[in-house]
Amino acid sequence: MVTLDIISSRPRHETLDAVKQAVATASGWIAAHHFYSSKAATLQTMIERGQLLTFVKSLQDAGLLSEQSADAATLKKLYHKDDETELTVTCALTFAGDEPELRLTIPAVPG
Repeated sequence: MVTLDIISSRPRHETLDAVKQAVATASGWIAAHHFYSSKAATLQTMIERGQLLTFVKSLQDAGLLSEQSADAATLKKLYHKDDETELTVTCALTFAGDEPELRLTIPAVPG
């Protein structure tokens, strides 16, 4: 399993769409997701080792992963051209934009 730490100042929905598009471009799929208010999310994806370079390139083209990133280097090392073995890649997303917090304080119920 590999974890990618992605911090984006773009709107949350744009960032999520870019990651979903990168997964689709690499013929992968999203196995699980968790949203933590409007500031963070995780997407657990399954990508074939033979498609890792496509996935990395798509994230780089979207501006979510730099070429100098240690995460990109790790994925490139795990790449095997004809290997169809799926690798779990977890994308830990942090949204640095100025969207308001979605969590609401709920008062205790008396009684």
